[in-house]
Parts: sequence; structure tokens; C-alpha cells
Amino acid sequence: MTNDRIFQEHFLKFNSENLASVIHDAFAYLFPDKERLKEELERYVFPRLSFMAQDDKTDRFFLFENRYVETEWKDMIGVHYINTSYKVENTVMRVHLFGREEAQENAYIGCFTMRAINETQIMLSYIYPNWKYITYDDNVLNVMTYRKKVHIDGHEIVFHTYPLFVQDNATVACAEACLVSMSKYMHSRYDYTRIHVRNINDSHHTHKNKVYPSQGLRPTQMLEVLYTHNIQCEYEVYFTQWEFKEYIDYCIESALPVLVGVHVKSGMEKDKGKDVGHVIQIIGHTDVRAGKEYIVYDDSGSYLKSIGLSGFVGCVSWEKLRESLEAGKDFIIYPIHEKVYFLYDNFKKHVNDMLGLYSVRGNEKINQSGRTLLIDNRDVKKFLREKILDNPIVSQNIYEEALKLISMDMPHYLWCYEYEISEGYMLFFADPTYNRRTTKSIFINKSPLISKSRIGLLRYD
Repeated sequence: MTNDRIFQEHFLKFNSENLASVIHDAFAYLFPDKERLKEELERYVFPRLSFMAQDDKTDRFFLFENRYVETEWKDMIGVHYINTSYKVENTVMRVHLFGREEAQENAYIGCFTMRAINETQIMLSYIYPNWKYITYDDNVLNVMTYRKKVHIDGHEIVFHTYPLFVQDNATVACAEACLVSMSKYMHSRYDYTRIHVRNINDSHHTHKNKVYPSQGLRPTQMLEVLYTHNIQCEYEVYFTQWEFKEYIDYCIESALPVLVGVHVKSGMEKDKGKDVGHVIQIIGHTDVRAGKEYIVYDDSGSYLKSIGLSGFVGCVSWEKLRESLEAGKDFIIYPIHEKVYFLYDNFKKHVNDMLGLYSVRGNEKINQSGRTLLIDNRDVKKFLREKILDNPIVSQNIYEEALKLISMDMPHYLWCYEYEISEGYMLFFADPTYNRRTTKSIFINKSPLISKSRIGLLRYD
């Protein structure tokens, strides 16, 4: 076998037969039975790609890359598979999906990688959807993303994605997969430390047991792993549903992924029918006006299956998510930027106090429901420049308020509160570096800023 990385020469229609053919041609000694490989791809791989693959109306085409270096797979071989009887290669295969037979950015649906191991059910490694061109049941998806580049036979394609890492249930279970996936996103978007598979077991010290096969991680172990990698985070146990939902909402709007501990019915023979703990990720939401649902990534599919959905990415309402939460047991873990000292509960109190001072018209008090997010000051200034200062019809008062804000020295991150009114959106920005018991005003704009456009981080530019 040559170690040179090569692509197939022509686009092929994306189906199990064609994918099995190119894998068999590249690694016949791993997959000698092409027909069996095709059947196993249909069973174990294609269901996880249903949200990216073809529907009844649209074909997908693919280019196959036979060798691609992936750190996670090399780690998994080093800590486990080198000691097993499996046949493996230390590289992965990468498959690029297109909406038409052109290697163009506006046709690119995303890519996925497959581990070179003679066990088809654990082959799938990473899924990188191009969320700009993906819908789910005709819903508009608002997903946190980072810019990723791929090079395909001389072409560079840039797209916006979230890395979906898939467990093998031996070195990596659901909790580890979520930590690796989340940290890769946080590293790529915010320059956080990455969590590597090879370091996870040395990064926690409580409740140690047999390392392989992995039994998963408890919440305390997940927190230890995160703090060992200097990833600041918050941990909330489910008790009161609306507070719990508020935490999820503000994190998603802030482009911060939420790891959710839920309980699902076990499909394992020894625990069949019992409620077992499982960890999923929430990485976005659907259009609010159409009836908001959360975009859930479930790397084993067991949670989505338990609520009647197929595949590994699904849209789930709050009511449906709440049914899988047990009070006092289930939890959320989410990252929080290091220089944010004034946390959500403190900010919410200041917002409530501040809103009492303002009215929309006359003596009508503002309804204290709105949208809260943490946002980089660079995103704030970009928004002010594009949506207000460059807007020729904005009022003089609003223009001057925006100009004052854009010239300010600001902390790296700001709290933002947005409330919808008939004229557009009322915006307040606050400094999160104060002590939570400060007597100072935390708001940096003394009067509300009115914008015709929403401010947000779940976009593809």
C-alpha cells in the first residue's frame, strides 16, 4: 500500500454501493467482502448522515480521500487499538459531499471522516456539516460554527461548521465524545485549549475504574477534565425548569455549546428498560417565529431514538427535552469565558432593575422577557458599524449613541440584553468584569440603543 494521499478521479453519486467500492479499492485487506461492507455502511454509517445526505428530491455526490491524518484516531490507536487484534491504519478516510458535480464552495455540503479499522460499526469518526446549506425538516437552523478550510485536489473550500465527534464505545463514550467535540469548537472559535483523547483519563482523579472499555464519565469527572485543560465552565443541576431553560437559551445565543445530562431507557441487555445516564450536546436552535426547537447532537443516537427520532442530529422542543430530565440528577455543563465575573443570575437581576426605569411608550412598562447573550466587543462594534453607522436612515440620536459606543474602550466580552419593540430592537450592553455585588452601574450605554436588526452570533459569515 502506498502512503500517498489520493482522491478518486471523478464524482460519484453518494450511496452505499459507491462508497463501499472506493473503500474496498483503497483498503481491500481491511474489507475483503465488498457486499458485506455495503450492508454494514447502510446499517451503521448512513443513518448518522441522514441530515446531510440525499433526500427524495436531491442527489449528493462525493469525492473520496483515502488518507487523512486525524489526531483523535492516532490517539485512540495509541491508547487502545494497538493492544487489540483489530487491523488498523493510523490515518482516516475523508469523504467530501457536494450538491452537484462541481468542487465549488457553493456546492459543498460538508465532509466526514472514517477510521481505517476492520470494524464498520465504529468507523465513523467526525462529521463536519456545512450548516449554510443544511436544513432539517424544512426548518431554518441557527447553529454555532467556526470557519474551516479543506483542500481538495488544489481547490480550497472555506465553510462554517461544528465538529461532531463519534464515540467508539471503547476508548470514547458519550461524555468523552462531547468534551472532545466541544473543545475542538471552542479552540477553533475562541482559542481555548483542546481536549485530546490521549489525555482524558489522566485529567480526572475521582471514581477511577477500569479504563477500557470506557464506562463514560460522571459529571464531576467531566468538570475535572475541563478544569485540567483550563476551560472555565458552569455546572447546573436540573431543579426548576424555567431557570434551567434560561441558562440553555443564553448559552446558545452566546455561541457556547451546552452539554446536557439526560436519562434514557437502556438498550443494553443487562440494563434493558432501565433509565441510564447519557450526555448530548445542544449547538443551536431553529427559527424562533416558527416555533423554537433546540438542535441536538447525539453521538450514539440513543436519546433521539428514545423520543421517536432517527439519526444523530435532531430538532427537539423544550417540552420534549424536559421529559428526559430528572430533578436532582440531570445537569448542564457549559463553558464561560474566563474574564466574565458577573454571571447570568447577577446580570438578570440588574436587567430587571434597569427595565423598571424605562417604558416603551408613556407609562407602559416593558415586559421583562428578552434575549440575553455574551458577545465579543469586536462583534458588537462590527454590528454597530454595519447596522447603524452605515445606515443612512438611522436617527441622529441613535447614530450618536452608536458612535459613542464604538469609540469606547470595552472589556473583551460584554453582556447584551435585547428586547423587541415595535420600532425594532432595544439593546443594552453591560460590563461583566465587575464584582457581582457592585453598587456601580454595569451598563455601558446609559440610554437604550434602538436597532432595526437583531444582534447575534449564530450566523455563517
